Amino acid sequence: MRSANEAISREFLDWQQKSPAEKIRERILGARDLDEDSLKTLPPAERDAIEAEIRAAIKQAFGVEGGSEAEANSAEVGF
Repeated sequence: MRSANEAISREFLDWQQKSPAEKIRERILGARDLDEDSLKTLPPAERDAIEAEIRAAIKQAFGVEGGSEAEANSAEVGF
């Protein structure tokens, strides 16, 4: 039981330490049963479409409408 509690606590702490942009990225990838490694193996057009969706979700979450590509990239990095 203690081991399970420690694992849950560690998972929670790991999640809390992520930036909002990282959480959005992870959620979108997870919804597609992808992780960073599997994303890299996708064909470029498919990968680019997912990356564009992630940028759009980050912009929406931060209230950035019609911002530049540089703004989207800075939001992906986190705070």
